[in-house]
Amino acid sequence: MTYPHPDKRQLFAQWQNVLCDYAERHSKILAMAFSLVHPVATAPAFAEQPLQAFLGGFLDHVQGKRLDPAHLAVTSPGGTDQRLSHLVLVLLDGHRTQSGIGHLRLARAIWADTLGLPNAESLALPCLSPDGDNGMKLRRDRPDWAGQLDRCSRWGSSLIASHINPTPGVSP
Repeated sequence: MTYPHPDKRQLFAQWQNVLCDYAERHSKILAMAFSLVHPVATAPAFAEQPLQAFLGGFLDHVQGKRLDPAHLAVTSPGGTDQRLSHLVLVLLDGHRTQSGIGHLRLARAIWADTLGLPNAESLALPCLSPDGDNGMKLRRDRPDWAGQLDRCSRWGSSLIASHINPTPGVSP
């Protein structure tokens, strides 16, 4: 799901729904988030096509690995002098993947290919978890399962809030 001009409450609720639905289907979850930045100022109307191309490539690849992806994508409001960016929150089957590093490499390669650039290391950035990792690992077999889900929900909501209300002069 993609929201180019989001209402914050709607996005928080949508993230909560995506996470809860995924938690019902999987007992181990790898939650990750990327910020995809356009290299130059881009009008929001022209930003949707590259985002959709990225999502198609990334989600097709992880689906092919049987990682059962779920996602929420949010486009920053942007501005005339601000580079537009997209926040992509991704949930993957934690039984089949344990680390976000390979998925970050994949995201960078697909974003670079989408933009027609040789690489996108500075344009596809991980949104670090509260622990400083490239993702959060959630496990139902731990006694704090509800706490893990709440923490992941708050992390995603915090990323959404900071992405759609960026600090002036700072790229999201």
